[in-house]
Amino acid sequence: MLKKYKDIIQTKGGILSPILAFYRTKYALKFLKNNKKVLDYGCDLGNFSKFVNKKNYTGFDINDKSIKRAKEIFKAYNFINDKSKIKIKYYDVIISLAVIEHIKDPKNFILELQQYLKDEQSIIILTTPNPLFRILHEVGSNFKLFSNEASEDHEELIGYKKMEKLIIDSSLKIIHHNFFLFGANQLFVLKNKN
Repeated sequence: MLKKYKDIIQTKGGILSPILAFYRTKYALKFLKNNKKVLDYGCDLGNFSKFVNKKNYTGFDINDKSIKRAKEIFKAYNFINDKSKIKIKYYDVIISLAVIEHIKDPKNFILELQQYLKDEQSIIILTTPNPLFRILHEVGSNFKLFSNEASEDHEELIGYKKMEKLIIDSSLKIIHHNFFLFGANQLFVLKNKN
């Protein structure tokens, strides 16, 4: 089964980081349909682009070096690092894998992502570590099992109840939630209530 996703890599991290990236991508792909316009928010090196038609993919990251490298690796794909170039009400699917836990204001982050959704059928796919496993993640990063850089950069780990509070002022609802990697990580799929 891993051979199918052998191209999924983690750009920085510990020994187990490629496995984490693999499972984040694997679960997100279950909700990706063909011919949908995809915004990969926090795309890093753009590895998710391999699973999306080049004309339908936009990768965004604030890291200039990541975007530069992504453009070198995936020349035919669209990568940007300027938020003003992200099209409003345009995307069928927004993917943001292992990003929200690094955001200082996750509520505004979700509201920002919501404005990029094309219509009521559009979805946001988020993955984030389970807050119950925070200590395990921190200890594992000290032993280089997980990315020490990512662990130190975490603002807040968000569980289901916290996600419900974050979306209360939006027009979004949680339509799917599941844990993976023995409960250490989780995936949320959000959609407009209408």
